[in-house]
Amino acid sequence: MQPITKDYIRGFFDGEGCLTFYKKRYPNNKLMPTYYLSISNYNTDLLKLVSNKLSLLGIRNNITMNSKNGKDWKIFITHPYFIYKFYKIIGTAHMKKEERFQEFLKSSGLKKYLKIQQQKNQIKKLKKMGYKTKEIAQKLNCPYNAIWFLSTNFYYSYL
Repeated sequence: MQPITKDYIRGFFDGEGCLTFYKKRYPNNKLMPTYYLSISNYNTDLLKLVSNKLSLLGIRNNITMNSKNGKDWKIFITHPYFIYKFYKIIGTAHMKKEERFQEFLKSSGLKKYLKIQQQKNQIKKLKKMGYKTKEIAQKLNCPYNAIWFLSTNFYYSYL
């Protein structure tokens, strides 16, 4: 079998995948827009190869059996950042899927997450420059505890 390339994954996603939108109800009864990306196929060996390549590209995913029919398997990407990363690294050549990705990119949840990522990168740079957490908080005009949270491993456990 040929090595799995980004172009192969793009074609595989365009033929066998989808980006799904739904509204998830949270305990406070609030509905939130939610997306997930999936790629379905009966060939589990092929899905494992694609999944491994995605992981090597830094795109967190998992494989599960389709509960509706119990025959095919799916690669799932559920975290907004990794869906975004899939789009930026792999992309799509399918017009309707491109439109769906554009809807996804406009979603407020992703914008908020990307802003947090940007702040986290700023904090890393300032820490490398020797700034203390209190100084970073003053420089970025953020609460001390927010800077601490974004700069610790505690934050990374949520990714």
